[in-house]
Amino acid sequence: MYRVIAVLVVLLLSALANLAVAQGLMTDTLSIVTRVNYLEHCTSDGVHPDYDQPDPYSGYLFSGNDDDDDDIEDDDDADDDDDWNEDDEAFAFFSITSGNQTPQTEPDPEHDLKAKKVNKYTGRIRNKSDYCKYQVGIASYKRFDNVVANEELFDWKTQWILPNQETYISVTLPNCAAHVYMFYGDLIVDMPSQGYGDRLLRKWKVNGNNYCPQDPPWEDSPNDFSIHINFQPKNAPQYQSYEVDSGNKFGYRDNGLHYGWNQNNHHAKDRNSSLSQDQRYDTLIETQLGNQNRYWEIELPNGVYDVHVVMGDATKFNSVYRLDVEGQTVIDGTPNSGMRWFEGVVIVEVEDGRLTLTNTPGSDDNKINYIDIEYVGPPTP
Repeated sequence: MYRVIAVLVVLLLSALANLAVAQGLMTDTLSIVTRVNYLEHCTSDGVHPDYDQPDPYSGYLFSGNDDDDDDIEDDDDADDDDDWNEDDEAFAFFSITSGNQTPQTEPDPEHDLKAKKVNKYTGRIRNKSDYCKYQVGIASYKRFDNVVANEELFDWKTQWILPNQETYISVTLPNCAAHVYMFYGDLIVDMPSQGYGDRLLRKWKVNGNNYCPQDPPWEDSPNDFSIHINFQPKNAPQYQSYEVDSGNKFGYRDNGLHYGWNQNNHHAKDRNSSLSQDQRYDTLIETQLGNQNRYWEIELPNGVYDVHVVMGDATKFNSVYRLDVEGQTVIDGTPNSGMRWFEGVVIVEVEDGRLTLTNTPGSDDNKINYIDIEYVGPPTP
């Protein structure tokens, strides 16, 4: 009688446990997708299809301790705990009827997979399961700032790891700031803000905050790109998608472009005037202050460009605005109290890899506000 009651109790507890698992799977969409996509090949007889010999531990799951891993220094991010050396005796399923352990039939990557950083290029992954194999990988991403979603895939490697297997997996790194991720499942090409989420096994950063340079716009869209630059003080508010020129000498900028002046020209102003239409008209750089005749250039692929320039000053109108783009005059005007800004458009061809802005003879106290450059087509034959 007592034996029958005990069996009934065990059966009832088992049913409740199975119900809880089913509810958990129903509510955990990521887990369901994960299982379907890349967590497969869990066997039920202890003989894995990728093995030539039966698993010596067929019938139960046990991986032992990791005493041989203490010599590896782990300097991962603080929020990425190192649990490699935990007491990692694997879980097992129990038979209700016999009370013996039975094979694992459902994948459990969060439990089965352990990852550790070996060096900045390499990680080590262990699969503690006796029955399941998993797709795992390592990937490096270039960092342009501190925003995860802006990271760009640089190099990667994915492979399958068999039951009770330990593998080393490596990736190459850029010569600038990078993030390295170890994960299970599919590679992420366009990084979301949450990164690899629950599929992350380990991560670390390299090269500190030596952020990678941006590619110029024509790298992605060689036949359809435009560049917009506002001339303003360095600390003035930036206008929408406009890049900033604050008067530095020609050179590389963090936005991936090369542009600037023939000499440092730190004569930028932010007028904060109610007369200005927006921030582009409110800021300016003087190109002839102190009897200096400064010119400005930007590096571009040779070709034909549509160039739009605005010149003016919200608070002063004692100038004569005259400016050339690639030797063609784009603006020629004298301001007054009712006409403080002038703008012009010109189609020019770049033949030496640089678009050049120069003061036209007869100009006086030239001031430039902003410039829009749009690619039109390849060089003329």
